[in-house]
Amino acid sequence: MFPQQFRKSNSRANEQTAAAITGQAPVLTHNLVSHMSTGKVGDARYDGYTSCPLFIDRGSLLLAEFKYGLERKETFGTLFDQSKPNKYVFFPSSVFYDSHLSVP
Repeated sequence: MFPQQFRKSNSRANEQTAAAITGQAPVLTHNLVSHMSTGKVGDARYDGYTSCPLFIDRGSLLLAEFKYGLERKETFGTLFDQSKPNKYVFFPSSVFYDSHLSVP
């Protein structure tokens, strides 16, 4: 109906997370700038990136990051193995979520 309409799809729950927005924003920006400068929508596509912090234990977190098809897409994979719980991402996440974990 409106071919120049740009929007964020609400069709999938994972597309509504803060992590997903970090993957959607560059796509939207590229496509808008392309449309404004050439009159054609750019070719950037959202790959479904999302992130799920899993608090495993006090001071330990597993940061699960993936895109469509459950394909892993790790931000810190070159620094440490994200498939194992670790303390490096716990502190920033615990501050962000203001978590008070009650671990027995």
